[in-house]
Amino acid sequence: MEKHVFAYTPEELFEKICTQPNEEYWMILMAIDTNDEFYLDVAKEIARSHPWYVVQYSIRNLWHAVFDPGYAITRYNAQGYIKTGMDFVPGTQSWGVRSADPVEKYGSRAVGEMKYFPLKSKSQSVQEVFEFVQNRSIIFSRHTYWSLQR
Repeated sequence: MEKHVFAYTPEELFEKICTQPNEEYWMILMAIDTNDEFYLDVAKEIARSHPWYVVQYSIRNLWHAVFDPGYAITRYNAQGYIKTGMDFVPGTQSWGVRSADPVEKYGSRAVGEMKYFPLKSKSQSVQEVFEFVQNRSIIFSRHTYWSLQR
């Protein structure tokens, strides 16, 4: 915080947030104003004012996703969108290839939690709870989606 936030005047910090975005600065903005509609309006204004910016941003992300994977916005730093080296897993491994699974270093409990257990093998009451949560999630997401379409 000292190096990337407190070292700047408010005007300099505003300029840095606008020109070098990263997740830490996003968290600062969300702490100030959590109104999603405001951020949606800002995104619409950017798209109206600078349509080529949106096209260039989309093409860059598509290029990295398809032809040069391994880019991400990481946490706990102010670096922004960088090459992390975490390439697309199916491109480096195949079926039957056993990787050194990093989950195993956390012990047997973590390994057990990562195993796939089909819901159909569970009791009817467990299935009903999951169905209830799923239905509520769908209803809530529709409500949220349609409320943003003003």
